[in-house]
Amino acid sequence: MEYIISQMTEVVRFNLFGSHYMMEMWSLAMVLGVVTYLQTAILTGSVPMSSMRGKINRIFGLVVISPIFEEIIFRMVLISALYGFFGAWLPAILVSAVMFGGAHTFYGRTRFVDSTITGLIFGWAFVSFGIFVPILAHATHNALASIR
Repeated sequence: MEYIISQMTEVVRFNLFGSHYMMEMWSLAMVLGVVTYLQTAILTGSVPMSSMRGKINRIFGLVVISPIFEEIIFRMVLISALYGFFGAWLPAILVSAVMFGGAHTFYGRTRFVDSTITGLIFGWAFVSFGIFVPILAHATHNALASIR
């Protein structure tokens, strides 16, 4: 647990569109979660939920279980394996993002584009900062989507 906390409080420096930024990893993960949520809201709209018990179960699955398993599978395992195949991060991230988008088409065909863009962002976060940032960003994204 100490390792996770020390990793999430580490200060990262990065460039975005020619500007230099510095923030703690947990802050970056939260920002990425909000950005990807806003992108989802703009492109697709909300996912309806029914009963309160269904909402609680769905929120737990969306905010805790899905981010952990999906990020381990699509980022840690798949991007790492594809990097070994391609020898470069960009094609590994692209293929992983398309597969992530394809895995989310059960929400509807429009979710493919949205999830692929989200997969690109989370793939960049994984390659740049490790697995914890995309997990927290994914959890934030799903939490915001589930309370809407």
